[in-house]
Amino acid sequence: MPSIEGLQHEIEELKERNKSLEVNALKYQMLFEQSADAFSILNLETGKFTECNSSAVSMHGVESEKNFLNASPADLSPEFQPCGGRSDEMAMGRIQKTFTEGPQIFNWTHCRLDGTTFPCLVSLSPIVVGEERFVMAIGRDISELVNTQEELKEANEQLKNSHFNSRLASVGELSAGIGHEINNPLTIANGNIRKIERYFSQNEISDETIEKAFSKYYKASKRIENIVNGLRVFATAGKSKNEKCKPAEAVENTVQLIEEIFRNENISIVIEENSTSAKALIDIGELQQVILNLLTNSKDALLAVSEDRKIMVKTITKGDQIVISISDNGMGIDEKIKDKIFDAFVTSKEPGKGTGLGLSISHSIIKKHDGTLSFESTETGTSFYINLPVCE
Repeated sequence: MPSIEGLQHEIEELKERNKSLEVNALKYQMLFEQSADAFSILNLETGKFTECNSSAVSMHGVESEKNFLNASPADLSPEFQPCGGRSDEMAMGRIQKTFTEGPQIFNWTHCRLDGTTFPCLVSLSPIVVGEERFVMAIGRDISELVNTQEELKEANEQLKNSHFNSRLASVGELSAGIGHEINNPLTIANGNIRKIERYFSQNEISDETIEKAFSKYYKASKRIENIVNGLRVFATAGKSKNEKCKPAEAVENTVQLIEEIFRNENISIVIEENSTSAKALIDIGELQQVILNLLTNSKDALLAVSEDRKIMVKTITKGDQIVISISDNGMGIDEKIKDKIFDAFVTSKEPGKGTGLGLSISHSIIKKHDGTLSFESTETGTSFYINLPVCE
């Protein structure tokens, strides 16, 4: 028989283990409760919600958690989705796929209890506990993103001059990868939530696991927020007044918007230096448009290079000037067009691949802000320089 001392030791170990589990459970609950995304868990057998967080309650305009749990999924969606399909049938199809194909991520139109609707990015994940099956739903209200896209669409229809046509061409470049840009970090966030849930169910969770998973979740959510904010600034180019802004921030925001899109074409953007806090009197949206135009031109030049495709970006203060340099190791600019590179409709791209307006408009924007746009080009690459006066 075990000794009294041995039993006491085992009891103390059990107490410590239970204490650790309680702490981990509390952390998991805090992660669930404090998330800005709407979390809810649906019991498939009863068709009722078993859990939800405060974000789910507020997003759907419900008075309390109790009222949310008493609501049915049908109460939180309109009868029909924008595509014309019945919400209940489409939702059941998605739920079934979570158990046959794995987690589902998709756009969905939800409604509040007052009947108003809003667009949402939804993730569904299967949970099996014994004989019971549950679905964990994570929802993010993307009204701001959709509104920004609508503003860009409206601008495309209303603005007919070449300046805005060029800007909207740049918007097309962003639109090509924006769905991937949003879904990618959401997948990371959901993956870490599922990891915590799996470890927790197996009693293998630790402080370090919680901290690492939560850190990745936070970074992924912040990534989505930065994308939306960047799009909003870009959409207002030419509409806002000049303000004292940090060009270094415009560089960082623009790179964040497109670096994943460029990476898909094996092109890396390297920010060599971007620490200057100097300000210039500018329209931040228009400056981002110029930076995007130059980065896009560098990307196009690099498509002819088979390997080591790089774009180097630097923002420094030089005397009373802020200098942004964007350099690539592409094939360089054709000697025949160097002298007229900033003229309208001059391009070295194939027909249908460019308007020939990007550099002309970029030059006029920088000039309007009392700056200069210049370049150096050889057979081994091209560098463009944006010079803007420091605003005290």
